[in-house]
Amino acid sequence: MLVKTFQAYIRMASKSGQVAAGFRKFVFILAIIASVYPPAIAAKCTSTFINPNSESEKGLFRVEIRKGQRRTISGTKRSYTLYLPQPAAGLPGPPFPLIVIAHGFLMSGTQQGNNSLYFAQRGIAVLSPNLTRVLWGDKNRVDNIKDVIDQLCWVKRQSESKKSSLYGMIDKDRVGLTGNSSGGAVALETLVQAQKQKIPIHAFCSMDGAPWDKSWSYMPKLTSLKILSLRAEPSICNEHARMLNFLRSSNVSFDDIKIIGAHHCDAENPTTLRCMCICGRSRSQYRELFQRLTYLFFRDAFAVPRIDGQNKSLSEIADDLEHAGKVTVRFNQQGSTKVCGIHDRPNDE
Repeated sequence: MLVKTFQAYIRMASKSGQVAAGFRKFVFILAIIASVYPPAIAAKCTSTFINPNSESEKGLFRVEIRKGQRRTISGTKRSYTLYLPQPAAGLPGPPFPLIVIAHGFLMSGTQQGNNSLYFAQRGIAVLSPNLTRVLWGDKNRVDNIKDVIDQLCWVKRQSESKKSSLYGMIDKDRVGLTGNSSGGAVALETLVQAQKQKIPIHAFCSMDGAPWDKSWSYMPKLTSLKILSLRAEPSICNEHARMLNFLRSSNVSFDDIKIIGAHHCDAENPTTLRCMCICGRSRSQYRELFQRLTYLFFRDAFAVPRIDGQNKSLSEIADDLEHAGKVTVRFNQQGSTKVCGIHDRPNDE
C-alpha cells in the first residue's frame, strides 16, 4: 500500500512538472504518521539473553538485551536498549568498550538491532536510545542531542556504582559514537557537544550520515580522534555524500570507505519498506558490509580482542574488498578548513 501511494504521488507530481513537490509532500505525510505513532516506551526494564546459536557464532559472547525507560535531562521519557556481552570463561572480560548508536529519520532503535547484537556478540557493548522521530525544528534536535549525552553519562555512572548491576561493565576510556542517516547527524552533533563539555569520545563512525548545518561551524575546532566515513553511493538521502565536506572542513584526519552499489537503507539492519520506498532497495550483502566494516573500525579503534576468527585489520580487509571491486578506500584523508563550502558537493563523491 505504501509503495502504491508513493508511486501515485510521483505520477501526479510528474503531470504537473512538480516531482520534487510531490516527493516532499509524501515525506511530510510519513512524518505526520510517525509523530502520531511514536516509538513504544517500555513499562519497565526487561532483560532477555541471546546465546550463540550456530557453528558460525561459536566462541562469541552471550548477550543480555536490556530494554527500559528513564526520564532524561530534557524532561522526556526515553526508551533505550542496552546490549551487554556476558562474561564467560575463555573470553575477554569486562570492562567492555561502549558504542552509542543513533537510528535514522522516521525510525527507531529497532533498525539498528541486528547491528547492535552483532557488535555485542564480539565484545562491544551498545547503547541504542530511541530518539524523537520528527527531527524538524531546532528544539527537537537539541533535545535529542542533550538526551543522548545524558543517556551515555547515565550508563557510565551506572558502571561506576557498586550498587548497580552494570558495575565494572563499561570502559569509560573506550567510548564511540555512530549512527545512520539523520542518526549520523545526531552522532556528529553529539560528538561536537561532548567535546565542548569535555566528555571523552574516542571514535566516531558515520554510517552514511547526513549532517546538519549547525555542526558545520564547529568542525574546524574538532579535536583529534579516530573517524571513519562509511557510506553508500551518493544520493539525495545522504545529501550526495555531504558528510565528506564536513569532515574535510575539520583539521583532523579520517578514513573514507564507499560501498560500491549500496543504497542509503543498507546502513540499517533490519531496514524497512518505508526507507526503501524513499531511498532505494536494500540488499543483504550490502547490509552485511556496513555491519562488518563498522564493527572492524571500532574493534581496531578500541583494541578489542579478535574472537571471531577474523584476524585481519580493517585496512587489510578494506584493501581486499577494493581489489575485489566492492569498495573504494581512502585512508588518512586530511582535513582542511579551505577545502569546500557547506553546500558544495564533493567533486570526488
